[in-house]
Amino acid sequence: GTTVIPSCGPSDVDNCTTALIQTEHSPRVAQVAITRCEAEMKDYCFHGQCMYLVDLKEHYCRCDLGYSGVRCVHSELVTQPLSTEYVALTVTVILFVLIAISVASYYFYRWYQNKQRQVSLEFSTEADAQEKKSKLLHV
Repeated sequence: GTTVIPSCGPSDVDNCTTALIQTEHSPRVAQVAITRCEAEMKDYCFHGQCMYLVDLKEHYCRCDLGYSGVRCVHSELVTQPLSTEYVALTVTVILFVLIAISVASYYFYRWYQNKQRQVSLEFSTEADAQEKKSKLLHV
C-alpha cells in the first residue's frame, strides 16, 4: 500500500531525485529521495523502470502506460477516446441497419395484408358459391 509520485516526467528518470510518497500507515504525503536501481535489479520491473527509494530503502517500479502492480505485471485496458471518423461510421452503419429493418418490416406488413385479403376473398367466394348451391337445391 505505497503510492509513489515521482516529481519528474516519464522520460526524466536520470534527473529525477525526489518523489512524493504516501503509505497506508501514514496518510500524509512526504518527500523522499530516489535514485536509479543497481544493475543487478534492472529486471526487477517487468514493464516499467526500477527506482530505489533511498529514505525507505526499498525498490519501486514506475510502470509503463497500460501496466500496474508492484512490479508492473498486470496489464490494464488502456482506453483511448474514439475518433470522430469512427463515431461517424458507427452512426452511419446504425442508421443504415435501422432503415433496412424499417423497409423490410414495411414490405412484410404489406405482404401479410395482401395474403389476408386473398384468404378473405377466397373465403367469401367460397361462401357465395355454397350459398348459390343451397338456393338451387331448395328450389
